[in-house]
Amino acid sequence: MGIDYYASINKKFYISIKTTLDGYGYVSLFDENGKTLLLDIKSSYEIGGTRGAVSNDGKLFATAAYSCKGIDLRNINGNLIWNNKEIKKIQGLAFSSDNQYLYVWNGDEPQHTYYVRISDGVVERRIVASWVQPSLCSSDLIFYKADTLIIHSKKIKAPTFCFLDVTATKEGICVSPVCEELVMYNHYGKLLWKSNFVKENKEDHIIQLISDESYIYGLSLNNIVYRISIKEGTSEVIKNNIKFIINDKNYIDTNDVFTTISK
Repeated sequence: MGIDYYASINKKFYISIKTTLDGYGYVSLFDENGKTLLLDIKSSYEIGGTRGAVSNDGKLFATAAYSCKGIDLRNINGNLIWNNKEIKKIQGLAFSSDNQYLYVWNGDEPQHTYYVRISDGVVERRIVASWVQPSLCSSDLIFYKADTLIIHSKKIKAPTFCFLDVTATKEGICVSPVCEELVMYNHYGKLLWKSNFVKENKEDHIIQLISDESYIYGLSLNNIVYRISIKEGTSEVIKNNIKFIINDKNYIDTNDVFTTISK
């Protein structure tokens, strides 16, 4: 039926959620080099929009589905730690940068992001926000609406109806609006640069972003990975036929096969 992928914020681990004809999701856990740590653990949730997240230490992962109430938190052995059935219409999951919370955002109007405690699965609070992106280089980034990023209380509006992804570096924060150019801000919301990516690449645009100390890596709608200069916003092609970026050297190709490049 299909495979979805989710990487930890530090890109050291990732999970796959494979949906099959029996109607369930099967979760596997891998390290950054594609080594299998856990294979085909059956999810509690039927297909209907699988969602997932993995912690930065690779010891915990969470799964859910849009069509069902509830979230599973499991350890590296696949053992269920807790199940929370309080939240419905789940759109996404992410472990907070301090690993104290699981951020959960849903499809209600207005959209909310819930802070679920890792320790016991209790919802500690919720905020009106479309999603929250954990960051290792700044405070975790709040998207008040799908088209509005908040950086140190400053609201930054997308030129289109939503942002697709964001990555934080030591220099600042890069965001990708739908069908528009990549934009880089410093950590206080000041514009650093706007790329010519869409103009130079025949209306292709970036749907996934990650970064290291020197570059931003962007996966485009056309399954091409670009390496983008953090300082200038210029880009170059480094790999084709890619479905998901794990880190700066490892990818999942369009045939759902782990692949790597020599740096």
